[in-house]
Amino acid sequence: MKYLSALLYLLCFQSIANDLKIFAVDEPPASFINEDGAQDGYVIDIIKAIQERLNDKTNIIFLPEGRALNILAKDPNSILMSISRTPPREQHYYWIAQVMSKKWQVYTLTNSEIVIETLDDLRALPSIGVVRGDVREEWLINKGFENLNSVTRHKQNIEKLNLSRVNAIVYEKQGLAYQVNNLGLELSHFKSAFILNEAPVYIVMSIKSSKQQVKKWQNAFEAIKVNGKLQNIAQNWQLVLLQQYNISSEIKNNILVF
Repeated sequence: MKYLSALLYLLCFQSIANDLKIFAVDEPPASFINEDGAQDGYVIDIIKAIQERLNDKTNIIFLPEGRALNILAKDPNSILMSISRTPPREQHYYWIAQVMSKKWQVYTLTNSEIVIETLDDLRALPSIGVVRGDVREEWLINKGFENLNSVTRHKQNIEKLNLSRVNAIVYEKQGLAYQVNNLGLELSHFKSAFILNEAPVYIVMSIKSSKQQVKKWQNAFEAIKVNGKLQNIAQNWQLVLLQQYNISSEIKNNILVF
C-alpha cells in the first residue's frame, strides 16, 4: 500500500508538472486586456487559432514579463507570447514560431532638445525608462548601460516621460500609440529620437518542455499558416492598427512587420 501511494503521488506530480501553461505580457497590440476586460491582441488571436487547431483549452494568464520569464526558466511545457529573439536568449527557449518583427525605438518628448545619434549619446542621459525583464532592458544592460530606470509596465514609463521624470524611454511605435490613447494623452507629445535595433518576435516554450509538445505547437502553427488563418489574422490587425491608431505596417511571410 505504501508503494502504491508513492506511485500515485509520483504520477499525480508528473501530471501537474506536464500540464501546459500559457502566459502573456501586457504589450499591445500583441497581447493586452481591452476596455471590456477581455484578452485581446494580434498574438492572442494567433495563440487561440493554434489552440483551436489542437483542441486545447488552456487558459491564458497575464503576468509581468520578468515573472513570466522566471517561470519559463523552471517549469516545463510553459509558453510565453511573445518575446524578441536575441543571441543571449537563443539557448534558453524553444522558438515555436515568429509572429512579428519590430523596431526598438528611443522616445523623448517632442519639445525636448535631446539629440541622440549614438549609443554614447544615450549613455549620457540621466535616466532611460525601461521595463523590468523586457528584452530592451536586457540588451541595454549587456551594452553596459547604468542609467536605466526600470518599472513593471510600459504604461508607467510613458507617464513618467510625460511628466519629465525620465529623459527618454525605450519602446516601439505600435505599443506607444495604443498606450498613449488609453492614457488620454496626445501621440504628438512624443517623438522617436533613435532606433536601437530591429528584432524578430516569437512565441516561445520553456527549454524543459517535452519535444512532443514543442513539435505539436510548431506543426499547428504551420497548419494555420498553410490554411490562410495566419494571413487573415495579420490582415485584420493591420487594418485595426491603421484605422484606430494610424499605425502602418507590412505583412511579410504572413506576419506583421512594424
